[in-house]
Amino acid sequence: MFVIILAMLKSSNLFYILSLYFLITMIVGFFNMMGFPVVGKLMALFRVVLVVFTIQYLFEKIDGIDILIFSLIILITITSFLSGVDLDNLYFGASNQLLMMSFFFVGRSKCAVDYTLYNRAIYVVIFVAICGLFLYFFNPSWYLEMKIEKSGVSNATTQDFAYEMMRLSAFWPYPYWISYGSAIIYCYILIIGYRFGKLSFKMIAILLFLLGIMVLAQQRAPLLFSIFISFFFIICGFGKKEYCPRFKFYIFLYIFIVIVGLFVLISFIDIEMLERLYSKMDEAASGSDYFSARRELVSDVTSRPVSLFGDGLGSYSLHGESVNVHIITDQQYIKLLYENGVVGFMGYVTIFVLCIANGLRHIKENLFELAVVFMYILAMYGANCLCVEDQHPAIFWFCCGRLFNKDCLRYKKKNIFPLHKLT
Repeated sequence: MFVIILAMLKSSNLFYILSLYFLITMIVGFFNMMGFPVVGKLMALFRVVLVVFTIQYLFEKIDGIDILIFSLIILITITSFLSGVDLDNLYFGASNQLLMMSFFFVGRSKCAVDYTLYNRAIYVVIFVAICGLFLYFFNPSWYLEMKIEKSGVSNATTQDFAYEMMRLSAFWPYPYWISYGSAIIYCYILIIGYRFGKLSFKMIAILLFLLGIMVLAQQRAPLLFSIFISFFFIICGFGKKEYCPRFKFYIFLYIFIVIVGLFVLISFIDIEMLERLYSKMDEAASGSDYFSARRELVSDVTSRPVSLFGDGLGSYSLHGESVNVHIITDQQYIKLLYENGVVGFMGYVTIFVLCIANGLRHIKENLFELAVVFMYILAMYGANCLCVEDQHPAIFWFCCGRLFNKDCLRYKKKNIFPLHKLT
């Protein structure tokens, strides 16, 4: 009955629900933290809305890139089923990896021409970050118990658990949701500010706040990428003669506060956390050593032959650990190759290349979406960004879809500044 009602709704109504992605996932995370996992069914309803929206879109409009995405989803589903993969693992993989790919069609639709989803996400991410700060610094006993239970670390004195306690994770046992969410919103505000040559005290304050949250979350990819694009757009901002002196003043202000904040952070932060954060950055900056360490994590898997169609969705996830001694936790590319096979892997690579190539044709208008795509493509060497729901693969695919959205491109060319509430 619920599905029939949804099918009768217009695409614009369904998109309104989908545009609340960050809010809905936040609510689910909060109630899961409080011990009410039944609210997790809200996410199941959200997925149903996504499926109905996708079906409506495919009936209304479809072209080459849509056919490629949809064909890859169907191919991986069928080959995974025929490979004999455990049905529980198949469902887990399909709902976290393949279903999130449907957000590509959301990004392609006429409903997604403006910045509604991103603008609604700003306040949600900030609210979660503020709550996360409270939980991080005050550490209520019930919160510690939740992290002990859901992080899989039974002994609170172990080094692994101590490490997790030093990472800000808000409503979740791990910091994926808040770190990747903060990086996405950080990139959005920074790039929109650069493109329109507009910055404000509110925008600067939010950027600094989110940067601090990413430092406390201690995840390399979102933090390093945010730092990199900050340097890049600061340098580009100074080089733009047409930008007003006020804009450049705000850039100076941002740099000054970051420098002061860095000294304050070094002075007050726990020395063990500081050393661990530095070691993570140093490891990532070491290049070949970092890649070697990542390859070592999956050496038990990479010693096995790769099949044409793979071993099936979820075969190498933590969810499938009970039936498969081999797991791939931090190498999305290897996971795609072994679970989806050579055919599936090449399908993903083709999509990534087409998205980047299409985005670069109108780079000025597509700066933000391209930044998100590049962040995920780089992060996938050390994380499973496309199959862990808390790492927001939905936003990655949404940005990919917008890179092919001609209506969206026409809207961007109107140069309508989307952050008036922050000026």
